[in-house]
Amino acid sequence: MPSASRRSIARPIAARALLPLALSLLPLAARAQTPSGAAGRARAALDSIAEATVGRGQAAGMVAVVVRGRDTLVAKAYGRADVENDVPMTTGHVFQLASITKQFTAAAVLALVDSGVVALDAPITRYLPDAPVRGQPMTVRQLLGHTAGIPDYAESPRGRAVGRLDVPPDTLLALVRDTPLYFTPGALMRYSNTGFVLLGQLIERVTGRPYAAYVEERVLRPAGATGARFCDPEALVPRIARGYALGATGLRPAAFVSPYAPWAAGGFCGTAADLGAWNAGVHAARGGRVLTRASHAELTRPGTIAGGRRTRYGLGVSLVEVAGRRAYQHGGDIAGFTTFTAYLPDDSLSVTVLINTQGPTRPDVVAATVVRAALGVAAAAPAPPRDLAPFAGRFGGDVVFSVVADAAGAPALRLARGPLPPVVLRFAGRDADGFTFTDGRARYTFDPPAVGAASPALWADLGVALVRWERARAAAR
Repeated sequence: MPSASRRSIARPIAARALLPLALSLLPLAARAQTPSGAAGRARAALDSIAEATVGRGQAAGMVAVVVRGRDTLVAKAYGRADVENDVPMTTGHVFQLASITKQFTAAAVLALVDSGVVALDAPITRYLPDAPVRGQPMTVRQLLGHTAGIPDYAESPRGRAVGRLDVPPDTLLALVRDTPLYFTPGALMRYSNTGFVLLGQLIERVTGRPYAAYVEERVLRPAGATGARFCDPEALVPRIARGYALGATGLRPAAFVSPYAPWAAGGFCGTAADLGAWNAGVHAARGGRVLTRASHAELTRPGTIAGGRRTRYGLGVSLVEVAGRRAYQHGGDIAGFTTFTAYLPDDSLSVTVLINTQGPTRPDVVAATVVRAALGVAAAAPAPPRDLAPFAGRFGGDVVFSVVADAAGAPALRLARGPLPPVVLRFAGRDADGFTFTDGRARYTFDPPAVGAASPALWADLGVALVRWERARAAAR
């Protein structure tokens, strides 16, 4: 997976960074005054998070909007949109949305499917004969679902070098033209911005229109997201938020990244209201004025890889649960901004969290906390197996699982990988596929071990990748 230094072009929200411990250490008096009802619980949870993060300088500003049905439960802004000029954040400020853009690109492709000019299961070379497919039958569907195996230009050694430049899509593709495929198309899943650059080119080739103009007119306006638009670096944009990074000495301005570097993978800007309109106009309406119901079903159906195993990603839409609830969602991570929006169909609930800082405050974690408060639900905790030893060991080369004591002193499984901070996992349940542990986002499903033996392998579902890790063999003595 990409290193942290190469994830600034357009990446989904990472799950490792957690909110500060201060969230659990808020004054009891503040808790005692929490208003009743879904709206009151959501506001209280959000205020507490803002106090522990924005209030302590870990993020410049934050906007959160939660809507259930037609009722707005929360619409609040915290901190500063522009620290240098002391501009307060408002719910109407414009953010770089980063990889949330992938939902818009996917919907634009499916609109072309609805019109009969694109076929999901056709090879991309039908529309782009020069696409870098390495002679493999790579389909439109596989590009949309990150199962094509095409390398991500954001991981290229030269990927960061082009980030500041307004480069054309062909330049982005050239960064990986000689890089081998991650895997045979359809074999596994691995997130790739390159696939969405190809999809942006497909839109232009088929429609004869500029990518951004087509998406704005055919997808965003009919959805009601009237303020969302491509992040034109030469345009004057009222109420645009500045982006920041959190370093050892505090907040600092984020490095500039041209919107043409992520382009169709992450180049759009918008407000929390735009994303709420998107969730209502597309997901709540099951396509609405943008897609047919059949195409919306395709958008939100889990993908599959070889052997029939399902991913937790549809077509440009992540299907990772939010607070244990079914969700259509996506996050974004680009220099100076972390973003997240989700629609929970079983609860008719839309949640959007936008933060103008790359740092430890993660919008997906904020969203899950606020959703739990609004719905009045607690995280489920099934009883783990009595013996965790069959799941301990080294897998996939550099991934080590070990048995440790959790905060309550009970046995737990811990994951460590290279230089990344170790993570204590909780047991998520057992089914026919095996025993699953999670950190709240990624899911690790171990093959059922034979009696008295160790589990031989596991599926690592990272949300942005679905890979098979075999147990490392013991070195010969």
